Amino acid sequence: MQILLPAGRVCAETGISLPDQYAKTNNLPDPDFTTAPGIDKYNLNETEKKLSTSLLLDAQDSGDPGAVKLFASSASVETSSDEPVYVYVYVLPGYSTHIIDHIADVTGRDEENNFAVAWVDTGDLYELAAIEGVRTVREAIAPGLSVGSVTTEGDIVHKTANVRSEYGYTGKGVKIGIISNGVNHINDSQKSGDLPDDVHVLSDDVGGDEGTAMLEIVHDMVPDAELYFHDMGDDEIGFNDAIDALVSSGCKVICDDIYWPGQPYFEDGSISSHLESVLSDNDIVYVAAATNLAEVHYQGEFYSSTNGFHDFSSGTNPNRTSMYVCLPAASGVRIILQWNDKFGSSDNDYDLYLSKISNSSSEIEYGDLDYSVDTQDGSGDPMEYIEYYNPCSSEIIGEIDVRKNGSAESRILELFILPQDGANVYNNNVVAADSVFGHAAVPDVITTAAVNWITPSTIESYSSRGPVTISYPTPEIRAKPDITGVDNVSITGAGGFTNPFSGTSAAAPHVAAVAAQIWGAYPGMTADEVKAALYNSTVDLGTTGKDTTFGYGRADALAMADSLRTVVSSGLNVATGRSGGGPNTDTGMGFATDLKAGETASFTMDKGAVREVSVTAGTDIKKVMITVQKDGSLPSSIEEPDTDVYEYEDVTVYYADGSDLSGGTFEFKVKKSWLSANGYGSGDIVMLHYNEETGEWKELETTLTDEDGSYYYYTAETPSFSWFAIAAAEGSTIVPGETQTAEATLAATQFATASVTPSPSSAATVLLTAIPANPGNSGGTGSWSSLAIPAVFMILVVIVIVGLACRRKKEQYPDWWDKEFK
Repeated sequence: MQILLPAGRVCAETGISLPDQYAKTNNLPDPDFTTAPGIDKYNLNETEKKLSTSLLLDAQDSGDPGAVKLFASSASVETSSDEPVYVYVYVLPGYSTHIIDHIADVTGRDEENNFAVAWVDTGDLYELAAIEGVRTVREAIAPGLSVGSVTTEGDIVHKTANVRSEYGYTGKGVKIGIISNGVNHINDSQKSGDLPDDVHVLSDDVGGDEGTAMLEIVHDMVPDAELYFHDMGDDEIGFNDAIDALVSSGCKVICDDIYWPGQPYFEDGSISSHLESVLSDNDIVYVAAATNLAEVHYQGEFYSSTNGFHDFSSGTNPNRTSMYVCLPAASGVRIILQWNDKFGSSDNDYDLYLSKISNSSSEIEYGDLDYSVDTQDGSGDPMEYIEYYNPCSSEIIGEIDVRKNGSAESRILELFILPQDGANVYNNNVVAADSVFGHAAVPDVITTAAVNWITPSTIESYSSRGPVTISYPTPEIRAKPDITGVDNVSITGAGGFTNPFSGTSAAAPHVAAVAAQIWGAYPGMTADEVKAALYNSTVDLGTTGKDTTFGYGRADALAMADSLRTVVSSGLNVATGRSGGGPNTDTGMGFATDLKAGETASFTMDKGAVREVSVTAGTDIKKVMITVQKDGSLPSSIEEPDTDVYEYEDVTVYYADGSDLSGGTFEFKVKKSWLSANGYGSGDIVMLHYNEETGEWKELETTLTDEDGSYYYYTAETPSFSWFAIAAAEGSTIVPGETQTAEATLAATQFATASVTPSPSSAATVLLTAIPANPGNSGGTGSWSSLAIPAVFMILVVIVIVGLACRRKKEQYPDWWDKEFK
């Protein structure tokens, strides 16, 4: 079991820098890095390279014969009894984790991500690493917490109390699951009336009462919601199991306050990937704390200094080029370094050192407190990890340094310094930006920042900031956090838990409660619709719109409830449910306010074929929201069009009636591979609009605008919004610079009676061509060619006859030809 230690005070919060009397240390003579640490990393064999630095040292201390030769020092190795250590064992693709079963006590497996977690005796570490197929063995890094008779002040600030009193929404019918360390003293909270007797505790093996505090917040705000709890587990696999257990129990809203420091920072790790899959397969809302790491974080490009060391100040402060931590007696620190190489294939070797510095001397012995010098030579992980506790009776000032080895390339470095038991992090070179990571960085997770309820428009200094830099599999910047909740709120303090309750751990359950309160009143909503309504009813804080400090702003349950009570959907009303329903995260969303008549608002959509939607106001509109949901099929009440369909789009407008809009424009893309596979060309794509009154699909004027190596790009004009289909219709696309075929012209003429008045912003007439829902009906695509072929033949005959007549007249009357055509 991993023991969680309380976080230490962060000096950055009060602006404390390393005192000036501490001399700079980075310009000392070149040290001998082959003998300063205990490990001769440049002469390790392939088996030895698989073990992390701390495990190599554990193997040495155990007296493992295979480990004695690892060390450059000639000092004798003291043999001690084996101690079991908790480790992650990563295997190469194509190997099963069962290859380690004979030597390790496996407690969990993730075959999809090629690793297992297990207890192994230190004396067996070398043998474990020597197994063919084992890639890396490293210590399991413990997770961190984003740390009745009492009611949270957030009930007032987030206005859930107003919603209960005005509308009677209490969260009834919604199951909410909490993941945290434990609910050890939940009985105390139940006896005081701050929690109900029927809380479902699925697992409480880790220990603690942060889960109790989070449950109290939720119950204060949504007293009729059904509450569930599961501890976060001892490892990453156990955490994924906790998510699955709550989903299996029917929880519609899940909230956690956990972060896993060993998860990748520049790509989605095993937890993020698992959660993405869960959200794709289930219609749930997931809320995560943004973490409280803004003041213990650094991120920046490697900046070379003396002896290959990194200058954390990037040349701005030559006297303070490192990171610094104050370690009082019996305090500790965990330090995690990563860089933007892909896990399992890093060949850029960086090392991490924690060294003691003095105010009386500039001398330093790098790594004398601790160090991590794992090998990255092509199959390693881009990570170094130190866990150190001060065994002395006096305070230690520690300097944290990073060194680039040999031919390693410059990379973006990211460092977290996690103080324990009263340790303090100095604010020299701290970078708050980009301190959100792990599963809190998953796009569909509601990532929550924190503000004090007393000053609810000011961010807590420790609340982690965005954006999130992702390098693999493709580079992207994710906009996080998403929303803000309050902290420093009152709880019972059951089990001696800190009261008031601060941190994003307290903020996240407030947001979860707001979502549950409204979802309980509108059970027909999808999770995507709940999130859209939540984001677009916030109290905007900081920079206008979504920013990387507050997200969209502070959650407001009353504004969310009010907006949904007046929602008018041009498709299906969100309050009454969506036909067909089911989980779907392929939804884009846009929101605009204060549109004047004739003005156009454009919304970028990032999911499905639709890239952008523009709407034009027919009258003055206070606010409008539009969602575009990609669907693979239609509701049973709508019959399919008689043609090949590339993708269906369910478009819904909120806060505005259909008569408030005079039309809109879609920009969308279609894969070239789909067209060629189905025998179509770039000019055979059309967008269809479903008319709910007639039950017919109408063809919209569709124009080819661009292409690249993979896609053709189109625009289409629409007079209103409901269901749409991107479909094939031979020759129907308007291709600039080309004349439409006679077949397409005749088809447009044949159904000209279906034309409507376009949006005022449209320069061209929008022709709507009816396409029957049933293949057997007349007028389908199959009938076009039967009408067009005779027409084309007749036109050609006329052209030939006219041409022959003109030629004969020219031959007979040359002067006539010159007068008419020259």
